[in-house]
Amino acid sequence: MFRRRYSLPSLGPLSLGRFNGSTDTLSDMRRQTLNGRTILNNAGEGNGPLMTRSAFAFLVAPLAVPVLLLPLLLFGRLALGWVLVATIIAALVSYTGTLILGLPIYLVLRARGLTHVWIAGVVGFAIGAVMWLVFSVLFVLSLGQGMTGVQLALTDNMRSLSGILWGGVLGTVVGTLFWLIARPNKQTL
Repeated sequence: MFRRRYSLPSLGPLSLGRFNGSTDTLSDMRRQTLNGRTILNNAGEGNGPLMTRSAFAFLVAPLAVPVLLLPLLLFGRLALGWVLVATIIAALVSYTGTLILGLPIYLVLRARGLTHVWIAGVVGFAIGAVMWLVFSVLFVLSLGQGMTGVQLALTDNMRSLSGILWGGVLGTVVGTLFWLIARPNKQTL
C-alpha cells in the first residue's frame, strides 16, 4: 500500500583515476581512454557492442557446421530421423569445439593483438581437425568397439585423413564466419 522511496546519497564527483593526464568524473565515462583505446563507455561505443558482436559470433558461427552438413545428409540415403540426429550431433560437436577450444584461443590471440582473418581460418582448421578426431573416438566408443575400434578409426589412413580434412574445412568456415561477424581486428581491449 505505502511505498517508501529510497535514494542514494550524492557522492559528488567520483574520481575514476588518471587517464590521459587528467582526472575525470563519473559523468565523463564515455571518454575514458588508456593508450588511445576506449576502456569504459556508456554511449554504445567501444567494448559494449563489440563484446556483444563477439558473443553473437560465438552463438552463430558454429551453426555453419550443421547447416553445411544438412544438404549432404538429406541427399544421402538416411531416414529423416537419422538426419535430425546427425544434425544435432554436428551442432553439439561444433559448439563444444567452439566453447572448449575456440573461446580460450580467441581470448589469448585477441589479448596479443593477433586478430587477422587468416589466423581465424588457420585456428578454425586446427580446431575442426581436432574435433573430428574427438568425434571419431567418441563415436567408436559409443558403438562399444573399445580401444581396438579407436585404433582402427585413427589409423585407417584414407578415412582418418579425409575426416580431418573435412573437419578442418568446416572449422575454417566457422573461424572465418566468426571473424566476419565479430571483427576482432576492430575491437578494443
